[in-house]
Amino acid sequence: MSPTHGPARVARPAAREGFRVPIAVKYAVVTGALLAAFLVILGHLSYRVAGGRVDVEINDKGIKLATLAAMVVDPYWTRTLEPSDESAAQSRLQRILSAFIADQGAAGIIDVVVFHADGAKFAASARQSEKLSISAEVKLQSQDAERAQVTIRAGTVDREPVRSYDKPITSGGEVKGRVQVYLSAAAVDHTREELLQTTILIVLVAVLLGFVVSVLVGSFLTRPVRELKRDMLVVAGGDLDHKSQVRTGDELEQLASAFNRMTAHLAEARSQESVRMALERELAIATSIQTGLLPERIPQVEGYQLFPHYASAKEVGGDYYDFISLNGACFGIVVADVSGKGIPGSLVMTMTRSLVRMASRDTSDPAEILSRVNYSLSRDMTRGMFVTMVFVAFDPTTGRLQVARAGHNPALLFRMREKKLLQLKPDGIALGMDRGDLFEKTLRMQEVALDPGDFIVLYTDGIVEAMDPAGTEYTAARFAQVLERSALSSPRQIVDGVLQDLQKHTRGIEPSDDITLIILKRTANGA
Repeated sequence: MSPTHGPARVARPAAREGFRVPIAVKYAVVTGALLAAFLVILGHLSYRVAGGRVDVEINDKGIKLATLAAMVVDPYWTRTLEPSDESAAQSRLQRILSAFIADQGAAGIIDVVVFHADGAKFAASARQSEKLSISAEVKLQSQDAERAQVTIRAGTVDREPVRSYDKPITSGGEVKGRVQVYLSAAAVDHTREELLQTTILIVLVAVLLGFVVSVLVGSFLTRPVRELKRDMLVVAGGDLDHKSQVRTGDELEQLASAFNRMTAHLAEARSQESVRMALERELAIATSIQTGLLPERIPQVEGYQLFPHYASAKEVGGDYYDFISLNGACFGIVVADVSGKGIPGSLVMTMTRSLVRMASRDTSDPAEILSRVNYSLSRDMTRGMFVTMVFVAFDPTTGRLQVARAGHNPALLFRMREKKLLQLKPDGIALGMDRGDLFEKTLRMQEVALDPGDFIVLYTDGIVEAMDPAGTEYTAARFAQVLERSALSSPRQIVDGVLQDLQKHTRGIEPSDDITLIILKRTANGA
C-alpha cells in the first residue's frame, strides 16, 4: 500500500511586468491611421480636381481672350501691309490692342502681341513692348484649345508664372498673322498653394478629432472588458462566489456568462477537492489501521518455510490474511476475501478479523471456528455482502493440516512424490449469507499431511482473475503451471515467480482486485 499525498501545487509564473498599451489607444491608433490614409487620398484627389478646375478656368479665359483678340485684330489685318505703311499699321494695332485690354478690364492680362504669319516677325504689342521673353516654356494640352485652334504654353517671365494663348489670324483660309494673349498664372499657383494648405489643415484637424473620438469610443467599447478583467482578478484572488455583472447584450455578455459558469464550476471543483482531500486523509488513516491489523511477523517453524504476499488494489482492501496461535504448537493460517472493496470492504474485513481471533481462543477446530464467525457475522452483515474464507489448522510436529473452506478458492497442495498439484476443496458456503443451519449443514473439513518437499498454497481470486489489456483472465490453469515449474524453489521464490508471470500477463494494467498469496512448504531434510 502506497501512502497518499495531497494535490501537487504547481508554481504559477509571475506576470510579465512592463508598459502596456490600452486597447482603446490601439483602437484609436488604428482608426486614426485608417482615417488619415483615407483623408490623405481624398484630399489629394480633391486637390487635383480643384487644381484642374482652376486650370480649366484660366485656360477657358485665355482661349476666349485669344479668340476675341483675333476677331478684333482681323479687320485691320486683311490686307498686306506695305513697308511704308508698317509703322502706321503697328501704331494702329497697338491702339486697338490697348483698347481691347481696357475693354476686358485688364484683369490678369499681361500683354496682347500680334505677329506676322511666320510667327517670328513682331507686329504690335498692347504694352508697346518687344516680344516677351518666356523661360522654361512648356506646351499644354487641351481639347477646348485644339477645337478653338489655340496653342497654350506655360512658362515664366521675370520669374513670374505666365501662360500664353496663341491663335492664328486667317483670311480666306490663309494665315495672315498670329495673336498671342499673355495671362498671369500667379493666381493659379496661389490658388493651388491655398488649396494645398487648406487640404493639409483639414486632414490634420480631421485626424486629430478622429483620434480623440476613437479614444472615447474605444474606451466606451472596452469598458466591459475592463470590468471583466477586474472580475477575473477578484476570482484569481480566491473569491469564487464573485459574479460578473457585465450586461452589454452582445458577445461580451456571453463571455461574462461563460466566466460566471466557469467560476461556479471552479467553486464546485474546489468543494469536491476539499471532500477528496478529506477522503484521502480518511483513507490514509484506514490504510494505516489496516496495515496494523496484518501480522507483524511470520511464524518461524523448524523444518518448514512460510512466506506471505499481500497487495491491495485500492488504498484499503477487502482481502485478509492472518496467523493465529492455537492450542499447543499448532497455529492457524487464515485467508479471506470480502465481496466489497474500499472502505466498506475494509470495515467488514476488520470485523471478520476480530471475530476469527475471538472464535479461536478456546478451539483449534477450523470448522467450529468458521461456524462461530458466521453466526456473528451474518447478523451484522450488510445485504449483498459476504466473506469467503479458508482456515488451515497446522500442527508442525506431525505436519498435519486441517482445512475448512467457506466458499473460498480451493487450497492447492503440491505432492513432491507424485510431482502433482492437487485441489483441497471441502464443501462450505460463504460467511454471512446464512445465519446458521444451511451453513453448518454444508460445511466440511479435510485433513492432509505434508511430506518433505510438499507445500500448500492459499490465495484469493485477485490472482486467477487478473486480466490483460484484452480482457483475458490469468486463469487457475496458468497459476498451477507456474507453481509446478517452481516446485523445487523456496516459498519466497515461488511467490516471486507467480508475481513476475502475473505482471507479464497484465502488462502494466492496474489490478482490479486485491492479491493475497501464502505458501507453506515442508523442507526435504526436515531442518
